[in-house]
Amino acid sequence: MTSFFSWTQKKIEISLEGYVTNFSSKEKLFGASVYMFQEGTMVSKSLSDINGDYFIGGRINTKVPFDLMISKPGFVTKKVLLDFQDLKVQNPNGVLQAMEELVIELFEVKEGVDLSFAKNTYAEKFNWDKSQNLAVPEAKYKKDIEDKVLNAYSEMSGVNKAQSFKKKMVQALKAEEFSKALSLVDSALYYNKDNDELVKRKAQIEASIQKKADYIQKREEFESLKKQGDAAYSSGDFEGAEVFYSDASKLFNDNQIKYKLSKITQYKDKLSKLESNKDKIQSLRYESDSLINIENYDGAISKLREIQFLDPNERTSVQSEIKGIEKRKKNANYEQSIIKFISVAERLGQSKDSLDASLLLYDRVEKLIQNLTDQTLILKYKNEVQQGIEVVSLSKSQEREAFNQQLEKANNNFLKGPDFYDKALKILDSDLMKPYKNEPEVKKLKNQIAVMGEFYTLKNSAFSKSNTNKKEAIIELKKALKLANENFRLTPREEVVEVNDSINSWSGNSNFNNNSTSQPVDGDKNLMSSTVRSPGTPADSDFSAYNDLAITMNRKKNDPLNNLQKIKDEIDYEAYFDRIVAQVRNEKSAQDMQSYLEELEIKNRAVGMQKLELQSQQDEERQGLEFSIKDRNEMSLFQQEVSAKQIEEWKDQRDYLVELELLNQARRNQFYEEKNRFNESERILIAKNNEYDNEQRLYESQENNLNVDRQRYVQDSLAKLGGENRANDLERLKSYKPDNTTQPNFLKDEEGVLFPTNAVTERIFKSENSMGFVTAVTVQRVVVDVNGHGVVYEKTTNESGSTYFKRNGASITEYIWFNESMGQNVIKD
Repeated sequence: MTSFFSWTQKKIEISLEGYVTNFSSKEKLFGASVYMFQEGTMVSKSLSDINGDYFIGGRINTKVPFDLMISKPGFVTKKVLLDFQDLKVQNPNGVLQAMEELVIELFEVKEGVDLSFAKNTYAEKFNWDKSQNLAVPEAKYKKDIEDKVLNAYSEMSGVNKAQSFKKKMVQALKAEEFSKALSLVDSALYYNKDNDELVKRKAQIEASIQKKADYIQKREEFESLKKQGDAAYSSGDFEGAEVFYSDASKLFNDNQIKYKLSKITQYKDKLSKLESNKDKIQSLRYESDSLINIENYDGAISKLREIQFLDPNERTSVQSEIKGIEKRKKNANYEQSIIKFISVAERLGQSKDSLDASLLLYDRVEKLIQNLTDQTLILKYKNEVQQGIEVVSLSKSQEREAFNQQLEKANNNFLKGPDFYDKALKILDSDLMKPYKNEPEVKKLKNQIAVMGEFYTLKNSAFSKSNTNKKEAIIELKKALKLANENFRLTPREEVVEVNDSINSWSGNSNFNNNSTSQPVDGDKNLMSSTVRSPGTPADSDFSAYNDLAITMNRKKNDPLNNLQKIKDEIDYEAYFDRIVAQVRNEKSAQDMQSYLEELEIKNRAVGMQKLELQSQQDEERQGLEFSIKDRNEMSLFQQEVSAKQIEEWKDQRDYLVELELLNQARRNQFYEEKNRFNESERILIAKNNEYDNEQRLYESQENNLNVDRQRYVQDSLAKLGGENRANDLERLKSYKPDNTTQPNFLKDEEGVLFPTNAVTERIFKSENSMGFVTAVTVQRVVVDVNGHGVVYEKTTNESGSTYFKRNGASITEYIWFNESMGQNVIKD
């Protein structure tokens, strides 16, 4: 262990800094790699920055020498030996700066210079000086190496120089830099004048330069001719363009020029062809004008398309003329349909049963008018449609007014009573009202008359049987009452009251009211008494209350039925209207189909001609596309040349960035190494803290377990003691006998009258909404025992049919109501 600690004491963190230069030019070098080795292992590495500065550090063993190795492309790798055996380490945890500045000079590799001796030996050596406490170089050793390098540079011969210029010349020729190659061959001949190979090379280079100059001149002449030909071609001077293109094609073969010459030839052929077709075109023009005069638009368009084929130069003007004829044709077709529909609408407007169908046709005509493009025709037919609509609307309003008058008469007779029902039906069935027999208002009024007629029939039959067969009379009255409740808005209120009173009087009152004579309240009882509040309005009897509630329930049920009836009436009306429209459509379906087929045939012809025209346009566009593709190919070749030069520039820039990234990477590595050492020390500290925390948690867990065991023991003891107490309480409850004696509470009604003792008092109440409809019925029973103690039971039925029960305001079950509300166990006989 003592030997181990003595070894570790010799380790120390050292740092070196300075800059790297060129030995010959003293220029500072960027991107030189600096490595630190000891015993064959790399300790650290660094890169010189843009100013040539570097910084390197690492932990070394002072008892063993270590090396610095510096390298850069184009220079001899340099090795420096550092021996710090005499260094006395006092603070091994600090950082030692070995010297103030270490300047490293690299030997440049030159053509014809042998520097192999500098690769296999140390260029410099440093030892530790105790007196200065610094690393000092061996000056003589360094001077000897540098003298050898200087001698190697000075010993380069003229032959070597000539060979060097020759190699550079070959590289220039490969890059087709003939001017540079000529300069280099002259330099080589300066050192080696009698070399026949160099003389021949110079002659070849001069010939290549002349050839290239001739090619450039010829190319410039070609480009000038081509440019003049393109200008003439663009301006339409095809004869001049042909002359320029012919001269240019003699210098170089060019596909673009060949294509344009072929186009010029085609143009000449077309001109000659147009001259031969001139008489035929005039004949087609005359025929087209004649067909337009007799409104044969399809034939005229066909003739014009033949003119387009014979004279492509007039394609645009002829096409615009065709569009104008197509508009006239479209207007003529729509005009025929408009005239047909207007005549049908006028004929339907003369019949009272087809007024709606006539208006529908006029609406369709208005949509057809929107498709016209001739403003004169639009104004003409719009006026005709407007006048027709006004005539039909006037007839319809007159018919509707007569219908409303008759309907009002029938309704007035219905409101007068049952004696006028027959008169109301006669009005509704009159000839004037027959066209409107399916109207919702007519159906509704007839239904009301039928319902009320049945009601009065049942009522009169019941009254006629009241003396002979009262039971059957009551049944009929109940049917009439049910019918009235289902149609409560139609039945007069006094009729319903009369039927209710008749049923009550013929069947007897069903109120089970057992109230005894009210007792006066003396002074003491008045102080201790409590008032029983009424849950609603007192009812005459349970029959009338529940009957009113049934009316409300039926009204709620009938509301959806009434809405459904309205929807059904609207659907019937729409079905009637659709049938009328269908009749009108069927009447002209054959004519419409024939018109549609004719129009379809015309459109198919137009589509065929358009296809031919589209095919010719596609051929021209395809030729133009091929021409543009050739232009793009030539442009792409030029762009590739430019891109190649740009790529070379990018490569140089990339190499610079790579070297800069290597320098930054070295700096990042050094930073990360320092950060890792710091994190490692933190990790050790955290591990120790975790061990301490674990011990603390273990101790606290043991304490908690002891406390939990102690509390569980205490709870078990208390539970055991509590169990004995509960057993004693159960024994006391088993032996308990309830005392049914109650204290009097002297219940009284809202008028201050006490409820009788040892009796059941039943009262009926009903609740009404703002419209006067009964929404709930409450049966209240007050049970008072012999001692004067009373209990209030209530049974409430709402308009939804739900029933719920209460005892002294608290909810109870139906079972308790039936077994307690009549005082079965309280009232004594």
